[in-house]
Amino acid sequence: MGLVLALIAAVIVAGMIVALTLRDDHTVTPTADATAGGSPTPTTYGSLGSAPTPTGTVITGNTNGGSALGSGLTGMSGNGWAHSEPAHKVVLHAWSTAPIPALGWVVPTARAGGKLIGKVTDWSTTVTAYGPPKYAQLYLATDYRGIRVYCTITVDGVVQASGHSSGPYGDVMCMA
Repeated sequence: MGLVLALIAAVIVAGMIVALTLRDDHTVTPTADATAGGSPTPTTYGSLGSAPTPTGTVITGNTNGGSALGSGLTGMSGNGWAHSEPAHKVVLHAWSTAPIPALGWVVPTARAGGKLIGKVTDWSTTVTAYGPPKYAQLYLATDYRGIRVYCTITVDGVVQASGHSSGPYGDVMCMA
């Protein structure tokens, strides 16, 4: 036990010596016998100094027919983000015989979505979505009464998803 305590004390002392030798400015002070003249001379390690000046060609814009790097890649035509994809008319519809306890919806490529809590018995919205399916999600949930709630999602005039809940605390999600 005494040997273990002595070992721990030696490690602590060695750590303190290292901490005192290394300073916050990354300077190591060598001992007097480490320098030629016998007097300690600080040596700095890890100094950042001034930032190097970049060399080479800086590409500032698309001057090569669609490719900034000259590889011939031109990307998709259009006005950016998902709006370069084909547009689709998406209609989300939810209904019930009593106020719908919870309704949430999202159409990611239209950057649209929302939620309603117990406010409507019939709800719909029409948005423009872009790209391939999956365009939209519509989630409905009931409460302890178990009223039946219904949902449909129509894309370009064709019903792509429909469903209904059943029983207390039932839920349904339509996705198309």
